[in-house]
Amino acid sequence: MKDQKRVLNPQALLELICFAAFAAMIVVLVVTGQYRDYVTPRMIPYFILTVLVMMLWMVSALTRLFRPQHRTHALHCFVLVLPILLLLLPHSAIAAPQVSAKLAVAGAPYASTQKAKAIGQEDTPVATPSPQWPQANDDVSPSASPQWTGVSDIAPPSPDTTPTDAVTSEPTEAPEVSDAPAVQEDTADIDDVPDGLDKKNKTITVTNDTFSAWLYELTMNVDRYEGYQITITGFVFRDKSTMKGNEFVPARLMMSCCVADLAPCGFICKYDKASELKDDSWVTVTGTMHKAPYQGYDTPHITVTKVEPAQKVDGYIYP
Repeated sequence: MKDQKRVLNPQALLELICFAAFAAMIVVLVVTGQYRDYVTPRMIPYFILTVLVMMLWMVSALTRLFRPQHRTHALHCFVLVLPILLLLLPHSAIAAPQVSAKLAVAGAPYASTQKAKAIGQEDTPVATPSPQWPQANDDVSPSASPQWTGVSDIAPPSPDTTPTDAVTSEPTEAPEVSDAPAVQEDTADIDDVPDGLDKKNKTITVTNDTFSAWLYELTMNVDRYEGYQITITGFVFRDKSTMKGNEFVPARLMMSCCVADLAPCGFICKYDKASELKDDSWVTVTGTMHKAPYQGYDTPHITVTKVEPAQKVDGYIYP
């Protein structure tokens, strides 16, 4: 008796090709780093999972490669063919003029919220206790007590409670008061200070790799770097609805999740010749750090001392 002739299953073959091509495309994007044009590096675990799933489906298709099938179904393969074709088409990174998102100023709610999401914290800002003491023109009675606002685990003192230190047979010594100024926190004792800090000369050099890290560090600890000289590179961006004529931002495009949420971010710079700078042109800014209000928030600002033309930096930054 002759052996039965093996017949190729066209559907299984088509599925095998699609699964292999899609997995190979993802591997190439990850190895070359081109995936950063679409999503953040936090998506790499999902890429690995997708490749593993594709490999399992390839094994399944191989087991059916010579199994006879009455009808061939191929429409479902276009689910993978379409993204493969889109990725093969010529493309380039999105430029600043193509982004219509609101400016994310360091220290403003957007920047702090994005960083909180990145480190897994709550989106709602934490309120701090702020005692509101009576003013000089208020009607103050002997039983009046300060009104507390905010969130605190410590209850405000009750007006009916007498402090235990007030009833004593012997007078207590007043604490010694030192005239020495408070010592600022030493940045050398902090483990998370990004590269580029020269504490001795009080300078900060922000590179492409440390832009996001310094954006967060200066936002969270703006008082610590008061008076430091900073050098930073970005494209000229202005938000005319909120910024003055002598203000601009050497910005970068930040991607929090994917290319759809790109937003320009950076530090507000005060510069007398800001109007002479061309929008979206790349510059290297040198200036002095200080704290100033922006839309009701204390944010890091730069008083510019020098502006130089710079080469365009490709790619985005990530929180």
